[in-house]
This record gives sequence, structure tokens and C-alpha cells, in this order.
Amino acid sequence: MRVCCAIIAASLLLLVTSRILHATELKSFIPSPPELSGFTISHDAEYYTKENLWDYMNGGAPGYLAYGFEKMVTLQVKNLKNNTEIVVDLYDMGNHLNAFGIYAVERIPGGRDLPIGVASFQYDTTLCFWQDKYYVKLMSYDMQPETAQSLSRLATLITQKMPKKGEPPHLFSIFPPEGRVKKSERYIKCDVLGQAYFTDGYSVDYDTTTNHHKIFLINSTDPREARQNFHTYRAFIKTIGQITDKDIKLGEQAFAGTHNFYGRVLFARTGSYIIGVISFNKQKSAQDTINLMFSRLKQNE
Repeated sequence: MRVCCAIIAASLLLLVTSRILHATELKSFIPSPPELSGFTISHDAEYYTKENLWDYMNGGAPGYLAYGFEKMVTLQVKNLKNNTEIVVDLYDMGNHLNAFGIYAVERIPGGRDLPIGVASFQYDTTLCFWQDKYYVKLMSYDMQPETAQSLSRLATLITQKMPKKGEPPHLFSIFPPEGRVKKSERYIKCDVLGQAYFTDGYSVDYDTTTNHHKIFLINSTDPREARQNFHTYRAFIKTIGQITDKDIKLGEQAFAGTHNFYGRVLFARTGSYIIGVISFNKQKSAQDTINLMFSRLKQNE
């Protein structure tokens, strides 16, 4: 019994020690009191992990966990000039793809771009940015005119203490620029197109004078997995639509069809990549788009 209790105690100590070390990493991004000139920390930092994220955001936790959430620190900062309270959340998302992914999900249409982190937006009294593997959110419920400036200044202090900025996910450079809807890029870590077997997906919206459509790029682990997933999705299309053309000369495999929700769809595979165009008007244009993207993928290898 004593041995068992000792083991449990040692395990708990190791867990607590690990959490403290992880918290120290995130807390290092919090500006020190001298750097926080004009601000003060009004509520000490609290630390959350995968195990207790629900305690902080309840219904919002699944979305963060789906994007590889590792840990976070949250604190409250007060502007000494006007007593504005700002909540600062710093998330470690595991890698830059996940950080971009959750940022893109929470990006608000109409938000104002700022030169903070790799990308950022400010909408009313919310400011969000991502940098390296981190996602940062600053929020205030105070609508004073000075609040926006306070958010920006505080975010700038934080970003300066973080690792290198990094770059947007490189596979978005494969997508064509013509008709591309600004800020529509999404990284979808799992359940791409609602299918559990599709992971590591990228999507961009397009809007032209004749059509509004969407393009997906799915990066599989290897060609064999991609081939199997391609066959599985084609079979799925038959259950909620129909295959209209299965003899398309495009990549290594291709088919066109209809989807009860998306309308016309065209999917093709080459190697470990699957590209799909959905809700298009002209199949020839969709085929040309996929051909172009396959060519760019080859150049990118």
C-alpha cells in the first residue's frame, strides 16, 4: 500500500513539475513589469492543458483540441490610464500549421489587418495573431476609443518576446491567384469535407464573374493511403450524388460528379495529393485548375 501511494505521489509530482515547466515557457512571453509601462497585471496567470481546457472555455474546447492544442496561459492586464481590463490568452498549438488553423477559424470577416505576428486582425475590442506555433488572443469588454490602441500596444510587446515569426503554410502557394477570395485560406487538420479519413487539408474560396467555388488540397501520408482515400470518397459520392465522368485524364486518378450539397465536384489524385474543386460551373476550367496545381506541386518537390 505504501509503495502504491509513493508511486501515485511521484506521478503527481512529475505531472505538476511538467506543468510548471510548460507554464514557464508560455509565461516567458508575458512582458515584465518594467516593459508593461502603463499596464499592470490585475489577475495572475492561470495555466491550462488538454486535461482541463474545458474548465476555461467549456463548449469551445473541442475546436482547440481538434487543432492540436497543447497548453495555454491566460491572465488579465489593466490599463492604468483608463482602468481598461484586457484578457490575454496565449496558446501553444503544437506547430505552426495548427496555430494558423485555429487563427483562420476565428478570423472575423471585416477585421483590420495589423503588422503583428505572421498575421493578425483586430475587430472592435478583440485582437488575435499567430506566430510560430502560438496563437494569441486579446479581448476587452470596454468600448472606449483608447481600447484598440491598448490591445495593439500590448500585442506588440508580446510578439517581440516570441520566437521567429515563421511563414504562412507553404502549400497555399500551390493555389492559383486568379479570383482568390482574400483571407479565405483555411487549414483543416481533420475531417476534411466531413470525412474522418481525410486529414491535413487546405482550402481556398474563389469568386469570379461567373462562379463562386472552393478548392481543396489534401496531403496524405503516402500515395497508397491517398489512393485508398480517393476510392473511398468516390464511393461516398455515389451515395449522396452521382458520378458523371470516371474516365478523365487528369493526374493518376480523377472523377467528376454531383454532390447533393456542393453541386458539381471534380476530384483528382497524383502521388500523395488529392485536389478537389467543388461548386464549379465549367468542368474544363476546373480541370485546368487542377492541372496547374499538380504542375506546381511537382515543381515544389
